[in-house]
Amino acid sequence: MTTPTRASRFMRAGLAALAVAALIPISAAAQSTGRPALKRAAGTPIAAAALGQLPRTVVLKMSGDPVALVRSRAPGKQLAPGQRESIELDLRARQDAIVPTIQKMGGTVLAQFQHALNGIKVRGTPEQIRSFTSLPGVVAVKPVRFYHLDNTHSVPFIGAPQAWQGPPGLHGEHVRIAVIDTGVDYTHANFGGPGTVAAYNAAFASSTQPADPSLFGPDAPKVKGGIDLVGDAYNPIDPNHATPTPDPNPLDCNGHGSHTSGTATGFGVTTAGATFTGLYDGGTPSQSFTIGPGVAPLADLYAVRVFGCTGGSEVVVDGIEWAVAHDMQVISMSLGADFGPADDADAEAAENAVDSGVVVVAAAGNAGSIPYIVSSPGSGDKAISVAAMDSHIFLPNGVHIALSSGGGADGIDADPAVPLPGGSVPAVILTSAGSLALGCSASDYPSGGAAGALIIVSRGTCSFVTKATLAKAAGAVAIGVVNNTTGFFNPAIPGVTIPFIELRQTDSATFGYPQCGIPCGRRFQLRGAAET
Repeated sequence: MTTPTRASRFMRAGLAALAVAALIPISAAAQSTGRPALKRAAGTPIAAAALGQLPRTVVLKMSGDPVALVRSRAPGKQLAPGQRESIELDLRARQDAIVPTIQKMGGTVLAQFQHALNGIKVRGTPEQIRSFTSLPGVVAVKPVRFYHLDNTHSVPFIGAPQAWQGPPGLHGEHVRIAVIDTGVDYTHANFGGPGTVAAYNAAFASSTQPADPSLFGPDAPKVKGGIDLVGDAYNPIDPNHATPTPDPNPLDCNGHGSHTSGTATGFGVTTAGATFTGLYDGGTPSQSFTIGPGVAPLADLYAVRVFGCTGGSEVVVDGIEWAVAHDMQVISMSLGADFGPADDADAEAAENAVDSGVVVVAAAGNAGSIPYIVSSPGSGDKAISVAAMDSHIFLPNGVHIALSSGGGADGIDADPAVPLPGGSVPAVILTSAGSLALGCSASDYPSGGAAGALIIVSRGTCSFVTKATLAKAAGAVAIGVVNNTTGFFNPAIPGVTIPFIELRQTDSATFGYPQCGIPCGRRFQLRGAAET
């Protein structure tokens, strides 16, 4: 990318009266800077063996509806006292009847589900798994995928402060949210903890034991409960650590779960490092924060840990099962298995949870700019599947104009078929009577022309094609038109032969310097945002 230093040299080379712009396309990878990176899993190489004999993990789906589906048909989606336990015991008994046979056939029983799914999670070779299908009560084999972590966030960007403002103000009060992830650092100030290294180290030293009830549990300020289903060392691609070792304390040793939990429910952290205790309303984002509040800052958080300190997971169904069994109202999962279909075990579990009245939100996928990569459990028919997005304004065929002195503007390249010019170019802002000129007359342009320049004008009076034609006649290589009403205008403008950048009315202050004359002296960098 052309730096302001290069731009300055360009001006000294003979265009000192003109502004300078560098028009450079940005790759999709460059746009994602600042987001948690998606890395390929690394692990111990698998010893040579016939591919068809390598063990895999599946769920043997059993006949009979799980608790979630029975609950979905009940009045108000509520079961009578004792009915849940009765269903659970009945399904468990039928599962227990075939567990010894599975083990004798060489399979490993990893878990049993009665709430989100009715099934037995097993590990075995493909040949063994085929044999399991003949066992009494087995009706289907559901794949269990390998999951990786996804996340991006921006609470103000999605309009949460408007929901806080009301009426009525909605902040997540009394809502139970299960975040299925790497756990949570309940010692952090974002969750009402002391927010010190010493507090975390003390918690980590006993992280397999019950947590401090003042920070984790019913009397804690934020994290009201949860479970560690796997343990710190768990990593399914490492044969030496592929077996989960659950404990009651879901302390995060990765950081991802604390990030996503904060995005969902965090109180916020002030610049002094303390838990934010002020009001949550439309003016909250304007205050100074080290960490801004989450979407539902007054909700109750339950951390369901399904990842170890590193690596992936095969325990997501187990997490959904726990959430349904413990009456969570919302399940949030910033994770996924790429290309996972809607009939995966986790996707079916998520759908059953929705049927029972739980709101399930899962990542759609974060596998790069390739289209149609959707991950499970977000592929479940009734889950709310959320695509990853930059927390800054991003537009198809977007162009960002960055002022070398700070600030800038975001626009749309209305005719992306015409490539943006490369390298450094001068930028000429046309003004008239102290405001942006319309660019509808040749007299609006510098008498010496605007060879190789980006022209900035205002919308109005004449057609877009006329503005672009006059700009090109003056020698411009691109034109930016600032709207005279809110928002953007046409998504595409046929008939122009130079790049046409649509800009918003709010950008008038950026470009319309009252006393600057023609042309205005500012340096720019234009970055074209590749469509994803």
